Amino acid sequence: MDVSQLQKLTPDQRQEYMEIERRYESDTWKWLKDFLAVHVEQAEKRAAYAETWDQNRLNAGMIGMAQTVLGQEVADYQRFEDLIEEANESEEAPDVRDLFV
Repeated sequence: MDVSQLQKLTPDQRQEYMEIERRYESDTWKWLKDFLAVHVEQAEKRAAYAETWDQNRLNAGMIGMAQTVLGQEVADYQRFEDLIEEANESEEAPDVRDLFV
């Protein structure tokens, strides 16, 4: 996100965006993504060859949990893109008072 886009956010939203950006650029997040990717691959194999339905469901649940955690990054950034798009649309919308001049 560039500076002109950040300026369209409120100060609180900018602060929150910067915190989210720091989180997803951290070594811890990168490690967690790698860790979950390995475990998803293993859980897919275990689910496919599970001896019982319970083992299959346990591994399917682990896959779903990992995908939810990994999808949070995309969802967080999308939320801010939506806020900026809303700000752009409100700038483009005509002022109702101008219609009566």
